[in-house]
Amino acid sequence: VERHKHTKVVKGSLAEQNRDATVKWNYIDLRFKSKFKYRIEATLTEENLVVSFKTLDDFQTEENNDDFVSAQKVNDCYSCGNTKCFQHPKKNVALRKNAVNVFVLDDFRNEYFSYVNSKSTDSDLVLATSKKWVKLSKGEIKYFPFYLKEKVSFFKRRFTNEVIFNTNIKLNEQKALNLFRNIPINCNHITISQSFLPFAVKHGVLGGRTYDVIMSGLPLDLLHQRLDLAFALHPKRKSLNNYRADEAIVNWEKMGLRNAYRIITSNTEISSLLDEKSIKLERLFPVLQNEGHCKKDIILFPNKLLARYGAEEIVKLSDNLQIEIHYLDGESDHFPNLDADKMKKFKGEWSRVKLVCNPSFVEGYNPTIAEAIGRQIPILSTSSFGLSNAKWISKIEIGNFELLKLEMKKLLDQI
Repeated sequence: VERHKHTKVVKGSLAEQNRDATVKWNYIDLRFKSKFKYRIEATLTEENLVVSFKTLDDFQTEENNDDFVSAQKVNDCYSCGNTKCFQHPKKNVALRKNAVNVFVLDDFRNEYFSYVNSKSTDSDLVLATSKKWVKLSKGEIKYFPFYLKEKVSFFKRRFTNEVIFNTNIKLNEQKALNLFRNIPINCNHITISQSFLPFAVKHGVLGGRTYDVIMSGLPLDLLHQRLDLAFALHPKRKSLNNYRADEAIVNWEKMGLRNAYRIITSNTEISSLLDEKSIKLERLFPVLQNEGHCKKDIILFPNKLLARYGAEEIVKLSDNLQIEIHYLDGESDHFPNLDADKMKKFKGEWSRVKLVCNPSFVEGYNPTIAEAIGRQIPILSTSSFGLSNAKWISKIEIGNFELLKLEMKKLLDQI
């Protein structure tokens, strides 16, 4: 559309052939013309400005023009002579010296605390929503609690028809924005919790920076696949279709994970999925002792009776094997024929627990399972917990009830 010559002709360059283009200054000058409607998408990565032109119209690209001559790499920042430009190498060195690393943190886990504590320096900035992060020994720490007015708004929505999973996602965006406002302009690297990642992509926080992701849960697209499997097995459980994120949020997370420099995780399943860029941490558990010498007669389901956690499988298992299973109290799916003599609410009697059974489709971090590991109680679990090779865990296939029943019989015979 427009073409401007260079202000200086470099010997051997295309400028000598009158085939040069505009000089690169401290702004981006992109010009484009089309005969049909289109949308321009611009994304700033750590090194490049990526501009895409998209249209819904049918069109055919023109054949390559043999007369086109590719531009050579001339008039770079070392040879242009404009030392006042903000992109001049000497200016960039000064910017890098003054740059800071920022940690944007949500959920607290012991292994993630140890990692951040080992990687942070006195010049780093830590922005966190959990007060436990304040115990870090290095860096400037800013704590942003979940304020009362936000809690009131949150709980009001929970009692409406809005799906709680979507409510939690909206809450995460509110919390993320509170933290993003405090990221300084001279930040060149971010370590960010997974729950904030989609919104960092959405609001352009990661543009022009490298970043790592602290990840404790499945990627949202894989989470949806697991729920699809659960719904195929239990089509009457409509709640399995509600536990979903909007497509835009799924795509923002996918983009964020794809462009991340490293994935920090203590979950073995996540580590295997993103093997090339993952840093696998050892999961840290409390060391606990069972009180007294009570008879061990409780099989514990470490969740509420919700289909996504394998409640259908656990109720069926209790009925098939005629065994008593205790479960966690709280929000649950409706089981009209639940046998109260076989399915009971857990009252915290850890000294009586002999086995934990976790046939969950989706899990992430579960504090009840973590406590069971700390007490060295045997666990029968799917890969959803993300710790498949631990001493006390026997692994079962997700959604395979017959295998679950078989493995349960074996463990009961051994204990």
